[in-house]
Amino acid sequence: MASSSSNQYANRLLRNMSANALALIGPGLEATRLNLHQSLREPGEKIDYVYFPESGVISLVSPMLNGHAPELASVGREGLVGCVAAVGSHEAYSRWLVQVPGTALRCPAKRLERAFDENAGLRQYVVCYLEAFLTQTMQSVACNAIHPVEARCARWILMMRDRSDQDELPLTQEFLAEMLSVHRSSVVLANRSLQNAGFIRQRRGTIAVIDREGLEEASCECYRMVRNRFEALLPGTFR
Repeated sequence: MASSSSNQYANRLLRNMSANALALIGPGLEATRLNLHQSLREPGEKIDYVYFPESGVISLVSPMLNGHAPELASVGREGLVGCVAAVGSHEAYSRWLVQVPGTALRCPAKRLERAFDENAGLRQYVVCYLEAFLTQTMQSVACNAIHPVEARCARWILMMRDRSDQDELPLTQEFLAEMLSVHRSSVVLANRSLQNAGFIRQRRGTIAVIDREGLEEASCECYRMVRNRFEALLPGTFR
């Protein structure tokens, strides 16, 4: 899709959207705050708005009967939250949980649906994003099944850094363990190893990326595979 002159947008999908497509949804965009651990939608709730994060990160998590809520996927300024359900069932399947605070532009779901009907270029553009997003989701399933916790922690921290564009992330080890669906003790040991190697720095309530290249080496191949897929389908996503 040919890029418009919408360079004021920090969200990459909006920034690279064509002028014709943006004209259909741009007037409906409104700014909103993303507060830490805020739930934007719960499973089964009606989707009134979709969200284009400008900063911060939204996790899609799946609440289970035992109280756990592992992460299914995460979305930052590279994408949007709620697109598929907004033009389909109009109900949220997962909880939309703010993982890193920031800001977003939200668009009425009905407006996006009308824009899809009117603009084939917009549909194709968002389908490319959804393909990349599905790659992230499926690769996470494979990663969680076979890779050690330390590599998964490194991958997850890198993903959060990419999606928020922040080196210091407001993350606790308890929350990280919940997202990865592992015991907190496993995350403590993994992050201690990453810190001893000089890749991250932990302080109470925060994890900072110190050596990005080293952290990527400590990660499994899943991180680079997903990032490469985003760049192939949506060039410039993480630049």
